[in-house]
Amino acid sequence: MPAITSLLSVPLKPCAEEAIYNSLLMAEEVDGHRGKAHALPIDKVKALLSQ
Repeated sequence: MPAITSLLSVPLKPCAEEAIYNSLLMAEEVDGHRGKAHALPIDKVKALLSQ
């Protein structure tokens, strides 16, 4: 079973990374009953990722 798991994880890794980046960077600021949730500043995230 480990061979199958490693075989499947290789092509999925770039897709998973892209999905994570999309969900983080496409989020918008929202107001809720517990207060405001701010969107991430895209320029600062790009700077951190380029390091």
